[in-house]
Amino acid sequence: MAATTPKHGRFGVLYLGATNGGVAVNFANAVDWTFNAETPTAGTTCMGDLNQTSVAGIPAANGAFNGIWDSATASIWYSAARDGLSRKMYLYPGGSSANYWYGDVLFSFFASGGTGDAVKVSGNWSAAGAVTPIGIV
Repeated sequence: MAATTPKHGRFGVLYLGATNGGVAVNFANAVDWTFNAETPTAGTTCMGDLNQTSVAGIPAANGAFNGIWDSATASIWYSAARDGLSRKMYLYPGGSSANYWYGDVLFSFFASGGTGDAVKVSGNWSAAGAVTPIGIV
């Protein structure tokens, strides 16, 4: 198996559809992101078994993002959280167009600020359909 080249997180890029079915735009001031693809399990252990056993459920596809307020795109995040419509999302963990996840997702949006800090935005996303990996396996 060929060795892979580690990627620094600073190269990651997140895109979100400006409208339901619309063209995705860059989250210009992204700071960090998460992607959760955890598969839940249900216990099937019976009395007399030598160890615990489980069966797999349906994998999750959700995550979060954090960044610095950008007045040019902030209304997109807010609208995505408020209208309840799915948006296209593209997440490039290393900045390469050869490796990414994409799919329709639902967003939540948070903003915060204070006298000693920059205005920040954050949110969570959940799959509204399949989230597909490209070049990430």
